[in-house]
Amino acid sequence: MQQGANGFVLIGNPSGPLPAGSSISPSTTTNLTATGNPSGGTFSWNAGPKLSFQGPTNSANSSVAGTNPSQSSGDTWVRATYTQNSVPGTASIRFTVREPYTLVSSTFPSGTTVPYTDQQTGATGYVTYIYYYIYDQPALNTPITTNNKVPFVEIESQSVVTPSDFAFNPPDGTACCKNYAFNSNGYAVDNLIAA
Repeated sequence: MQQGANGFVLIGNPSGPLPAGSSISPSTTTNLTATGNPSGGTFSWNAGPKLSFQGPTNSANSSVAGTNPSQSSGDTWVRATYTQNSVPGTASIRFTVREPYTLVSSTFPSGTTVPYTDQQTGATGYVTYIYYYIYDQPALNTPITTNNKVPFVEIESQSVVTPSDFAFNPPDGTACCKNYAFNSNGYAVDNLIAA
């Protein structure tokens, strides 16, 4: 058995149903794989606090989900045991259970504004790019990067528009459900269009 790198699992507690197209569930799982050499032995899995198994605990493959957020990085663990000819070998990795906690915009209300042309209607106007970061629980307070889409609702409001005939998409003051994947730099890009 060989020890792997640190792992993490993302938990969440969205209120109400998730928006269509969202790929994050109230609790995501992290897949686990152990390899034993020579082959022909048996596997067993154990997990520390804040984790629960979502797959078998007696095969080479399993998965875990978070049950409570971590208070420090690597404060829980997963251990695999491989037994061959009554001789056990173990390997473990530290785990962090991360909970999305705060959504922060680093560029609103200013953002980056550039000229815009709607490809379907030909209308011209401006688009403002807004960069959002999502941070985990206060005990860790680090940006979360995930390819899972994270749902949230935003309401944009603009008090002064020049020229006054610009229309917002989504309409001004309208709640809009959005799903964003936060990239490897820890942010998602939104755009506010007035055309």
